[in-house]
Amino acid sequence: MGANGHRSRAIGGPNASQGALIGWKQISQYLGLCVSSCIKYRASDALPVCHLPDGRMFTTKVLIDQWILARLQAEQDTGAQPDIVVPAQHVVIHSPSD
Repeated sequence: MGANGHRSRAIGGPNASQGALIGWKQISQYLGLCVSSCIKYRASDALPVCHLPDGRMFTTKVLIDQWILARLQAEQDTGAQPDIVVPAQHVVIHSPSD
C-alpha cells in the first residue's frame, strides 16, 4: 500500500514518468490552488483531468503545464488580463539574449 492508503500501481505505464497526479488533493497542490478552484477550472476552462475507474481524478504534470502555457499564450495573444494565477513553480523566466 502507498502512503495514501491506496494500493500502489502503475497507471498508464508512461504516465508515471510524466508525473501522475491522482485525486483532487494532488492536483490542487501541484497547481497551488484550492480544490474548489480546480473543480471550477475543470468546468469552465477545460482543466485536463479525467476520471479513473475508481472515481478519482487523474492528470499529469505535463498536461497541467501545457494547459497553463496554452492559457497564458491565448491571454497574451488577445491582450486579455490573466484570469488564472500561475504558481511560482510553473513560471519560466527567460533571460534576454546577449
